Amino acid sequence: MPKLALRRHSLQTHFLLGMVVAAVAATVIIASGTLRTERQRLEADLATDSRAFASLMDDLVVRESRNLEMSLEMMLADPEIGRRMAAGDREWLSERLLPQFESRLKPEFGVSQLHFHEPNAHSFLRVHQPKKFGDDLSRFRATVVQANARRAVVRGLEVGRFGPGLRVVAPVTSEGRHVGTVDIGADMGQLLAALADRVGLEFAIGIRRDVFANAGREADSANEVVNGDLVFYEFHGELAAAAAAMPAPEPGEIAWRRLDGNRVVMSVIPLRDWSDQEIGSVLLVHGAEQQLAAANLNALRNAGMIVFMLLVLMGAFAVLVRTRILNPLRVMTEVTGNIAAGDLKQRVQVRGRDEMASLGESLNGMVACLHEIILSVNKGSEQIAGAAMELDGRSEQTVEDTRQALHLAADVEASGENLRTGSQSIALSTQAITERLQQMSDGISQMDDTIRDIARSSSNAGQLSRDANDQVQKAASVARDLAVSSSRINQVVDVISQIASRTNLLALNATIEAAGAGEAGRSFSVVANEVKELARQTSQATGEVRQLIQTVQGQIEEVVARIGGIETAVADVQGASLSIASAVEEQSATSSGISRASTALRDDALSIAARAESGAAEADAIARSIAGVRDSRSPPRARTASS
Repeated sequence: MPKLALRRHSLQTHFLLGMVVAAVAATVIIASGTLRTERQRLEADLATDSRAFASLMDDLVVRESRNLEMSLEMMLADPEIGRRMAAGDREWLSERLLPQFESRLKPEFGVSQLHFHEPNAHSFLRVHQPKKFGDDLSRFRATVVQANARRAVVRGLEVGRFGPGLRVVAPVTSEGRHVGTVDIGADMGQLLAALADRVGLEFAIGIRRDVFANAGREADSANEVVNGDLVFYEFHGELAAAAAAMPAPEPGEIAWRRLDGNRVVMSVIPLRDWSDQEIGSVLLVHGAEQQLAAANLNALRNAGMIVFMLLVLMGAFAVLVRTRILNPLRVMTEVTGNIAAGDLKQRVQVRGRDEMASLGESLNGMVACLHEIILSVNKGSEQIAGAAMELDGRSEQTVEDTRQALHLAADVEASGENLRTGSQSIALSTQAITERLQQMSDGISQMDDTIRDIARSSSNAGQLSRDANDQVQKAASVARDLAVSSSRINQVVDVISQIASRTNLLALNATIEAAGAGEAGRSFSVVANEVKELARQTSQATGEVRQLIQTVQGQIEEVVARIGGIETAVADVQGASLSIASAVEEQSATSSGISRASTALRDDALSIAARAESGAAEADAIARSIAGVRDSRSPPRARTASS
């Protein structure tokens, strides 16, 4: 049904439809680009936040380690601490340090434990748990072992039975003798919670299972999430607790996930202990649903503004295309059809100086050339026909004069034979022959002049034929230029078809993006579906336009073929003119020969006449002599008779 409907519309409708689809496609592209840019901005912000969190975490570890170390230094500045530990007086140490731990270290510095160890890494006193001591720590408290071995401060992250903590272990001396070590620790989760609130992130701490196993930590399946080799045991935020069970991205990468209908962005920061060994990671989670919804709204708003602006520009462009391209093209199509029907008086009204005006001028020039060619051919044909008729009449007259000349020659020959018997008759006959020969010579001269006129007419006809051939070739070139122009229009239609194909693909991508956006992208999904439908109609419209252009090209090819026929006819006329010119030259040569023969015959006749007159004069002289003799003899006879 859409295809049949499109067939009833003009090229202007197809072009406008293509512009609408192109405008909507541009809107979809810009909206998709806006969404992509917003998503990239969110990713960049999260990457920045992740880097900032990692940097702040390192600074936090260094700063808190220094604070804890200063707390130990102030505590160990009392020499009584070393002496009581060397004496094994746990009660005194507990009574002395427990109030300080509860009132200052724990609330102000976030200290979670204060623990004294013997040189063999056995527990001596847990201030926070004074009744628990004597257990061997050498297997899972490497910092205690190292501090006792090196008799120096060891600081950094270490995983214990209750998870990772920030530890500072310092040696304890009494009167210059090493009596053990003491460590102070802070809960890593509490430190990171304060940092995450500053940055605006949620997080989950995951420790490798083998590290937890070496630390002797007991599993707490109700409050932890196992994901591969990591055990997430502490969470800050509901999204972080849900994201801990999902595949985590590689360190330094950003991953998008959907949690309970909300879009979140995740990143990972590796955790390293005091010996720079990786013990786990911190999973950072950032809720991006509100930002994506705002980005969708912003993209739709921008798309609406762009659609409005494009519609205004499209309307102006449509008016321009209609007045400057489509209307002149429709007029030239009508004129071309009338020319194909045989009406060579059709002309296109040319306005402006653009390509369509040049095309109209070329079309008018082609029609004018065709008209002049046909008129020239007709005029040349008429001149050739008249010259041929006149040549035919002159030829008949020449034949008749030749026949009369032959009769006269026969009479001359008879008169020559009877010259002895009748000089007067010969003279009269010779005079008649001379007059006839003079008439024949005049006729041959006139025929020679006529033949020269025919030769000039034939030459002019040949020149007209050559001019007509040149005009026809120019008209054929104009027709070929018109075919090239129609091919360029076909290329424009191909570009619109490619835009429609890319629009269809972009609409499909936009539909997928809108489907991924959920409720916020439903309106955008409707727009994407409409774009896809318009892209499909544009593809069909471009097919119809291509068929129309092929029809125009077929008509142009028919015009070129007819011009080729005219060119062949002109070539035939030119060949006929050359043949007539050759025949006229031969006839001129023949008439010249006849003229020369007639002149010679006339000269001979004049000579004969002169001789006949001389003979007649001599005959007269003889007659007069005879008469004189006769007259001289007549008187004696008279006298004789009288006597």
